Amino acid sequence: MINYPEQAAIVLNTCADEPLQLIGRVQSYGVLVVLDRESRTVLQMSENATRIFGEDVNFLLKKPFIQLFPTELTQVLTDWLVTSAAYSMLDIEIGDKNYSLRLIPQTELLLIEIEEKQTENLSQLNQMLYHGIALMEKATTLPLLFQAYTDTLLKITAYDRVLLMEFKDNW
Repeated sequence: MINYPEQAAIVLNTCADEPLQLIGRVQSYGVLVVLDRESRTVLQMSENATRIFGEDVNFLLKKPFIQLFPTELTQVLTDWLVTSAAYSMLDIEIGDKNYSLRLIPQTELLLIEIEEKQTENLSQLNQMLYHGIALMEKATTLPLLFQAYTDTLLKITAYDRVLLMEFKDNW
């Protein structure tokens, strides 16, 4: 546990120096597809794309993005690629699974993150929230409150890391 505030400053200052553990990898629950912005053809995709598209990744390269999906999604995907703002989301269904697509435009590329949507268990989510709120209410110091908050956020989001930063008035 951090002795606030002296050690907190050290942790925050060294956080940016921490090396990335999985350079060049996509988290296992997501798929990344890189498109040429003009032609909308697939230039790159993460190796785990096979589980969504059912084809070897090398076979899918250089194909138009919309051809990766069932034909009934062609118009929806075309409209989304043409009219969407940065970071816009699109929810689609392929077979019996639901996916969320996020558009991340770059200068010459379009990045598309694809994640399978998990069916939300509302009672489980409520249980995690109530547990987290209870931990936060019990916190007697600011560091304990921050720890309870970040622990709860980690459980709810299923991210591998969460960073909570405190900014002073004169930052």
